[in-house]
Amino acid sequence: MGEQILTEEESFKQVLREAIDEGLGVLGESAKLAIYYHVYRRTFVSQEEIPEKLEDFTRALHHIFGIGATVIERQIAAQLYRKLELPYRDRGDYKLDDYVQEAKASLRRRNGL
Repeated sequence: MGEQILTEEESFKQVLREAIDEGLGVLGESAKLAIYYHVYRRTFVSQEEIPEKLEDFTRALHHIFGIGATVIERQIAAQLYRKLELPYRDRGDYKLDDYVQEAKASLRRRNGL
């Protein structure tokens, strides 16, 4: 059973990585690559590590974009919910981590866990 949970967690992290990539992709490929570069330079968090270090990632986004980072966080959250086939609602006071935690809880409820 523990192995299944790990597999589900790894699967979620992969979906989150894809959602981040797609969410940043709306800015264009060059901009997306530049963001990953600056996030890494600022936090030493690689693209692969972002799901485990989401707070560092969002802090770097806010450093780069200021208040505009909130729009990017919502775009990433919308992509995540779409990929997980969950209904997305913009919650004004949510940060990306809040959306991620809510998505995990929704998945647990949906899967009866």
